[in-house]
Amino acid sequence: MKYDIFLSYKSEDHAWVENIKISLQKRGVSVWLDKHEIRPGDLFAQALENGIQNSRAIAVIVTPQSMKSKWVQEEFSRALSLANKGKINIIPCVLQQAKIPGFLSSRHYIDFTDESLFDRNIDKLVFPGITGKTIHVESFTYGVRRSDWLDLQKGFYDVLGNPYISGLSPSRMSEWTHYKKHPNNYPTPISFLNHEGYTVVVIDMTLHGVLDSAEFILECRNSKESELNNIVFVFYHPPDFFKSSELNLPEDLKNRFSHYYVIEKTLDIDTLKQNMRTIWNSVMQDLMRNEQKRKK
Repeated sequence: MKYDIFLSYKSEDHAWVENIKISLQKRGVSVWLDKHEIRPGDLFAQALENGIQNSRAIAVIVTPQSMKSKWVQEEFSRALSLANKGKINIIPCVLQQAKIPGFLSSRHYIDFTDESLFDRNIDKLVFPGITGKTIHVESFTYGVRRSDWLDLQKGFYDVLGNPYISGLSPSRMSEWTHYKKHPNNYPTPISFLNHEGYTVVVIDMTLHGVLDSAEFILECRNSKESELNNIVFVFYHPPDFFKSSELNLPEDLKNRFSHYYVIEKTLDIDTLKQNMRTIWNSVMQDLMRNEQKRKK
């Protein structure tokens, strides 16, 4: 597929839809939007047909005006025929409350009527909306009640809408990797490890142990198991942590790990949340690149 998503909307909502496109692109999503994809001289109907056929999903922007639009109806009808063949996912995005036609109302929708939840809803539009996969956040922090980790947990809820980070004790790193490699050896699945989608692991080397953390990361990175190899690691560290002369790591690993995503610890919760949103967009970009490679 050339595009991850096709945006179907009424022209009066163009400014808002343009914002959706920009927000999706920040997360690594390739977007078909008529104003940017239809060139002078193109046959309008043919360009729309090509855009829909070359997209994984179509977002139908729901407003009272769009539900009456002939073009939106035609775009949806074409998408519906492809959806019935399993070739495209249709996602209603409610911008304004409107009477949704029966052929659309049966589908799960994303409610964009609350502006304060805009970023959270864009996240949902990508994972699981476009991809059909979720992002599961895990950390080896079971039982930790330190204020910095409580701030991070609150940040994940406020910024991303995740109610908690799945917590595991640091001593279970080896069990975690063993389960991922050999799940059939376990008589019953470990529920918090057995999930569909992508995994993001948050690590604080000062809490989990610098050498143990490095060994765990390298084991995952060098694994032939895709579940381990495709993990995105995010460090939760003080500023300039990897520049510390007291950090007991070889220089090559210091340099390598300094390029990983870092949520910087801070006493300012607003700064923490801002940093988390920036990092999360980058994480989603990485995962979307993964998705796009698989779809080629």
